[in-house]
Amino acid sequence: MTRYLVLGSGRWATHLQRLLTLSRVDHLNWNRQQHADAELEVRAADCTHLWLAVSDQAIAPLTERLRSLDKTLLHSSGALEIEGTHSVHPPMSFRPSLYDDDFYSRLAFVTTSTLPRERLIPGLANPLSVIPPEKKAFYHAMCVLAGNGSVLLWQKFFREMQDLGLPPETARQYCERVSENLLTDPATALTGPLVRGDRMTLLKNLNSLDNDPYQDVLQALIQAYHQESQRQKRGSV
Repeated sequence: MTRYLVLGSGRWATHLQRLLTLSRVDHLNWNRQQHADAELEVRAADCTHLWLAVSDQAIAPLTERLRSLDKTLLHSSGALEIEGTHSVHPPMSFRPSLYDDDFYSRLAFVTTSTLPRERLIPGLANPLSVIPPEKKAFYHAMCVLAGNGSVLLWQKFFREMQDLGLPPETARQYCERVSENLLTDPATALTGPLVRGDRMTLLKNLNSLDNDPYQDVLQALIQAYHQESQRQKRGSV
């Protein structure tokens, strides 16, 4: 009988346990805050799959420690490939609190493993995509760029709008509309001076960010946009 041991107590471990519960998959948990160190092997002995939902730094030592138990070892690092474990990464952002229950059945996974899904994640019907191991670092870089990068920019935006005295609803409306346009049609979602080629406005934007670390970010985005535009033009010839 399939039984997972989820190692960890962070955000991902919490959401993963909720997924397993809703999927009616038997599972246990072990974490350093609530369990004795020696209890790890005891709990692992009763499980078929050990899911290391821990920090990247902890995955290799735990893999070495648990390798001899002859269990299926899983981890969710977007960056690491470790011999003896199978990478199962969710391209998702997890908040401290749980999401609505219907979220978890739609949660997708990306793996580099060659194991068939019924052996890799038995009991879970979630979407599963396979990518080559050599593409994993690039895949995760895209997740970081889109997820972390966009959140940093929006956090900056909300702070600065608040400092300017704009109502929170004004900033929120802008964020919602940009997000909706992006999801509706990614190809046409970009608007503003970049698309118009309005160099005067972009220069004023850059100058207004003197002594602000985000001046370099905006400059990099402008350069990246122009380089990508040129690449696409060459590709269409």
